[in-house]
Amino acid sequence: EDKSVEKGAKKLVEGHYSGDLKAMCIHPKSGCFYTGGEDRRLIKWKFATEKRAEKIQALTNIIRCLDVNGNLNTLAVGFSNGTVEFYDAKPWLEGSSIYKQLQEPDKEVLGFVKFDRDGKYLAIGYSPPNACIMLYDMMSNTKKTEVVLKGKPLHADFSNDSKFLQINTSQNEYLAFTLPTMQPLELKNFGQLKD
Repeated sequence: EDKSVEKGAKKLVEGHYSGDLKAMCIHPKSGCFYTGGEDRRLIKWKFATEKRAEKIQALTNIIRCLDVNGNLNTLAVGFSNGTVEFYDAKPWLEGSSIYKQLQEPDKEVLGFVKFDRDGKYLAIGYSPPNACIMLYDMMSNTKKTEVVLKGKPLHADFSNDSKFLQINTSQNEYLAFTLPTMQPLELKNFGQLKD
């Protein structure tokens, strides 16, 4: 029995095709979100329509993580084999092709992909045994830097002005870095992160 209905919550989406759901990202202004998982299906959903699955695309590998940039024009999809592919997210047309691909074959376990607000940078978190964060410049399609971590990176977020990247890890660490150099911030400077 679903107790959330009794408390006033409304169920918007239920299920995926098959297997576990591994990834979900929401665009705050568009009213849509994306899901992916073990069934290798990338699904675009709309909150406001009765037709919940607006677009379904079968991909070649298990989807581990997703993010859409702030302009809603690029969707980053991270796969179980360590590959990250980029799709045109607006409009997301039938047969939309991959227009860029990043691959780090020695880093097989993706934890997350995260765009900054402008879509200029992409942070990619890899889990042990090669725990690290990689920062890519999306305009030049180049890796800016890599930072090795002690533990598995769990979450990342950029400051509103894209000057800082904040990360927490499985080692109970809260880390912050200046961009684009990824120089660590000292604890006394964390007040700069208020935005």
